[in-house]
Amino acid sequence: MLACLLLGASLAPSEPIVYHLVIEEGSWAEYEVLEAGDVMIYGIVIPEGSLINFCLSGSEVLPVNWPYGRETLRAEWPLCDVYLDGDLIAKNASTYLIRPFWPAEGGFWEALAELEDENARVELKGDVVLVELRVYQPGFSLRWEVRKSDGLTLHYELAGPEGDVELSMELEESRLNKPKSNGRASSQPDYLASCILAAAAVVAIAGLASLATRGGAEWS
Repeated sequence: MLACLLLGASLAPSEPIVYHLVIEEGSWAEYEVLEAGDVMIYGIVIPEGSLINFCLSGSEVLPVNWPYGRETLRAEWPLCDVYLDGDLIAKNASTYLIRPFWPAEGGFWEALAELEDENARVELKGDVVLVELRVYQPGFSLRWEVRKSDGLTLHYELAGPEGDVELSMELEESRLNKPKSNGRASSQPDYLASCILAAAAVVAIAGLASLATRGGAEWS
């Protein structure tokens, strides 16, 4: 009987690994909008020069269904209270396709890089990770520069159908709460004067509509 149980366990499909955020609720990051086209976030047009603040209010675990729709791993993604120039525009909202905070639990970036194909690219450059994603529906491309150690996005770009930048944001200021071994969170300020710029942007395929409320990306 024991042999049968062991054999059954060995044949059972393994559950996808779950990678988690390494920051606590209350962490926040504020970005200056460097360039903006007709992009809407949470139903609001974002003007150039404005400041967008993402405050971590929760999280959701979603699968990475890529490539070919196969669930390879699962990751914890942020839910945020979002402020535009100090005004609340979304509460406990998904940051889908923006991702100010990424999972940074051990091995996540390496696992993500193994899924790279012609529509997505992950490049590890020291403590910075470059992520580029091409989306067919509705058709645009995304680019992040993320700090590997804690998953904080340093720079973000969204390109439209002709490769023109429709939205570009750069980190201005952040405060990250990181768990301590005793279970309490510590508050760590982080001020950024400029972020590392590298790698060519992915050329977009087709049109652009609303952001942050649309689906169709190659991973969640």
